[in-house]
Amino acid sequence: MRSKEDLHRLIKSLSQTEKRHFRIFSSSGSRNKNYLNLFNEIDSQGIYNEPEIRKKFAGQKFLKQLTFTKYYLQKQILKSLLNYNSEKSIDLRLNNLVFKAQILFDKALYSDFKRTTSLGILLSKKYERFEAVLKFLELEKIWIYRKLYRNEDTETIFKTEEEILKKINNLNEYYKIVSSLEKNYRERGVVRSKEDLSFLNNKENCLLLKNERSALSERARELRLYALQLIEDTKVNCGKILKYSTARLNLIKKNPLPFEGRGLNYFHDILFYVILNSIRLNKSEKIDSYFKFLKRNTRPTLNDRISYFLIESAYRMQKVFINKKWTEGLALIKEIESEFEKYQGKIEYDLEMLLYNNFSTIYLVNEKYNECLKCLNFLLNNPRLKLRPDVEFRTRIFFLIAHYELKNYDLLQHLIKSTYLYLIKRKLLHKTEKRILTFLKKIPDIKSVNDFMENLVILKKDMLKLKKDPYERRTFSYNEYLFWIDKQLNKVK
Repeated sequence: MRSKEDLHRLIKSLSQTEKRHFRIFSSSGSRNKNYLNLFNEIDSQGIYNEPEIRKKFAGQKFLKQLTFTKYYLQKQILKSLLNYNSEKSIDLRLNNLVFKAQILFDKALYSDFKRTTSLGILLSKKYERFEAVLKFLELEKIWIYRKLYRNEDTETIFKTEEEILKKINNLNEYYKIVSSLEKNYRERGVVRSKEDLSFLNNKENCLLLKNERSALSERARELRLYALQLIEDTKVNCGKILKYSTARLNLIKKNPLPFEGRGLNYFHDILFYVILNSIRLNKSEKIDSYFKFLKRNTRPTLNDRISYFLIESAYRMQKVFINKKWTEGLALIKEIESEFEKYQGKIEYDLEMLLYNNFSTIYLVNEKYNECLKCLNFLLNNPRLKLRPDVEFRTRIFFLIAHYELKNYDLLQHLIKSTYLYLIKRKLLHKTEKRILTFLKKIPDIKSVNDFMENLVILKKDMLKLKKDPYERRTFSYNEYLFWIDKQLNKVK
């Protein structure tokens, strides 16, 4: 069901160049231009206001059919965008070649038909649009019925088809591996057990990932590297994440055509990992050049502008954590949240959750506990939080700590019990979380300052041991738990 604001959102998403193209596109011919007037009026509105439109065009016939006029305008805008992008988009260009070949065949212009299908196959292979190759091959098979081919030509068709189908199947096998790794990450989070590690090692040792030659196309090679990167991301191995993300970057730089026009901006996706892991590994010397490259490869689309803003925000947030500039972090949160308002409903949920996760830590460290709770409540009320176990268990523990700091002791006991049961049910109750829960649960029974101090010292000692545990150390990325324990010790002293 269409919303009244759909048309307004579409018009507001257009760039100035696209709006100019639409006005020129709409001015051709002698058709009624009511929809163009409507376009200009909606474009001038910051917030969609239909009563204002009816007031401005009062007395005009098209108002009796405003719903139809809006629908027609939406269709015209989309036609204009297709026309605008017809030469820039390889997929539109290939589709046009398919229709052109069909028309030429119907007119018995066989030599032109053959030139068109040959060009289509050449371009489809170059851009790795394998499904398009099959379309052109299907067109060429028509000639078999018409007995216009020599025998060797028909053999070429079948050999090419077999080669393309093999590449499609190979690509699908890599997609399956990537999908299973992402599913595992969504369900389990980072490695916290032998079983988690065993699953990743089995994937890493399969032939498709082990042998580089198993990948039969550029896209398959990129997916192989992405799968290896995902494995290291789940292991939280920053060095190898950087290694594989840099390899992906170099591969696409060398042969960008197969990755063009696929919706996803591959450079943005890859540079997010390259930039963040460069700063985590204290390799800041190349970051300026990475950002320059990122800017050059940011298209003038809303999607890319939002993506650039999120990458830059995540980078600046990482700098706060690494340099422990906690006060600066408060100013950065305000800056980022003001941008969030501009892009409401359009922010990638993964990065939004990671940023709010960082916000909650900064507020906690700065003893802004009410603000911390707001961020944590935002995360806990997000239905997609379950898709990020690494963020979820940390959010639930920080939620308890914030209530403890606000001295909500009665509520805290209930929350500890429900959190404990929830984390067990979700299989997210690991040693670190369990130890913090045990400490918080004990608090009502602690009768003296000395007793409290003794429990804190034991907690710190246990946490330092857990930090050395190969399966627990991943929760100590920025030592937030230890930082909080040290603050408690200082308060008591």
